Amino acid sequence: MSLRKSLACSLGLALLLLGLGEAAARLHYWSRHERDVRWLIAPIGFPGHLGGPPATPEYSIGRTAYTVLEPCTDRLLTFTVNSAGGRGPEWALSKPPGAVRILTIGASTTFGVSSPDEATWPARLEEELRRRHGRPIEVLNAGVPEARLQDLLAALSDRWLGYRPDLVLYYEGYNDAGNPFRSVDRTLSDFHHHSLLGRLASVLYYRSLLYTYLVEKTHIARLKASQRHVAEALAAFQGRLRDFVAVVRGQGASPVVALQVMRYAEDPRIRQLRLDRDDEIRALELAVTRESEPFWAEWFQRIRVHGAQVFVEAVRRTGEAEGVQVIDPRPAFADRLDDPALFCDERHLTDEANAILAREIARQLDLSPWLGRTTGAAGGG
Repeated sequence: MSLRKSLACSLGLALLLLGLGEAAARLHYWSRHERDVRWLIAPIGFPGHLGGPPATPEYSIGRTAYTVLEPCTDRLLTFTVNSAGGRGPEWALSKPPGAVRILTIGASTTFGVSSPDEATWPARLEEELRRRHGRPIEVLNAGVPEARLQDLLAALSDRWLGYRPDLVLYYEGYNDAGNPFRSVDRTLSDFHHHSLLGRLASVLYYRSLLYTYLVEKTHIARLKASQRHVAEALAAFQGRLRDFVAVVRGQGASPVVALQVMRYAEDPRIRQLRLDRDDEIRALELAVTRESEPFWAEWFQRIRVHGAQVFVEAVRRTGEAEGVQVIDPRPAFADRLDDPALFCDERHLTDEANAILAREIARQLDLSPWLGRTTGAAGGG
């Protein structure tokens, strides 16, 4: 057989194997996603990433406004970013006389990547607090998509504390769980966006389900390997939380933490978990893995959320140890964790959920030192 015929046969065999692998991957996803026929024929007739997470919009400080197609509700949303890097219109350096100024810091869930400017939870919180107290109360949205606490601390010292807030409220945890729980997701995102080969490969993600299956299979293996040193990451995170408290108090403001809402209920065993013991953290993660539904995307999502909830527990414990007010809005969502009207994915909230979150924070937030009367959980209706 000539070399040309050998190469042609080899290429034909390779294409046949790839075709069989693609068919097998599509059957795999189809069988684990309620036998939705879209998994068999995507992307034909279905634009975008089938089943993929909401895209984080392009974000840059000083870009006044930009419009994106928001995938959760298929709306065109205009995001406004001011010169301080905050969401919404420009912030005045000086507060109005008698006003209480609250600075909210966090990542995409605070920024509100699934909502217009006026429907983010900080915007709703301002409305709710003004309604409850009949006083001028400002809530500044300093959410930064994809930010971690170390990024927020740098911006807090460099820019945001210059606006002289009375309170600084931190709402996050999920992104910091990236070390080690979410680092594989960030690695894939960086590969798909910052190299020519990666940009070419990203075209295949959720279009070739064979490629998607192999990537996610590799990611899960790396995820398990990366979880061997969670206690070290938690200790560093708690150290940054203490730095947050010290920096805010050093400027004469009051730090507050709100525990992040996610689509799955917190495992009660997390409350008794020793955060300095890798073996205990790992044992619980493996138990959660065994107990989860055997659906591929659901399983992977649950493990990410479990890891994030461990970090949210670190927020609670550190806040309590530092004498910081800890707000837990999660019980307000307990009966609706499976409601698609509230959750775009495991942690991004809809407009309706933002309103619930804002009401619960307003109910628990103690503003009595600034308003001169009993407020918060005791005085809120």
